[in-house]
Amino acid sequence: MRRGEVWLVDFAPQVGTEITKQRPAVIVSVNGIAAFPTRLVVPFRERKPFHSTIAYYAEMQPSPTNGLTKASTADCVQTKSLDQQRFIRKLGELSPAELQSVMDGVALCLGL
Repeated sequence: MRRGEVWLVDFAPQVGTEITKQRPAVIVSVNGIAAFPTRLVVPFRERKPFHSTIAYYAEMQPSPTNGLTKASTADCVQTKSLDQQRFIRKLGELSPAELQSVMDGVALCLGL
């Protein structure tokens, strides 16, 4: 499990407005940083037209490389640290430009 890989992840159970269900997510944590079997991930949601107006959303088009099956948005405000037991299967990998788009959204959410 490495930075930039897209995995199907189980986000249930949810609390409040947290993202839920099984959905794709990209690993954004630096390789080798965690002493425990956890990874920081950014989940994807189905892209909606208004998403282009939200600065911390990174829009992605499906491709054979990234493994997404529909136009999606990386919801960077929902960045989470999850145990590897929640990871179901690898779907693909983001290109460097796609990963940078997600990281720009994460940086905005963190005020960096």
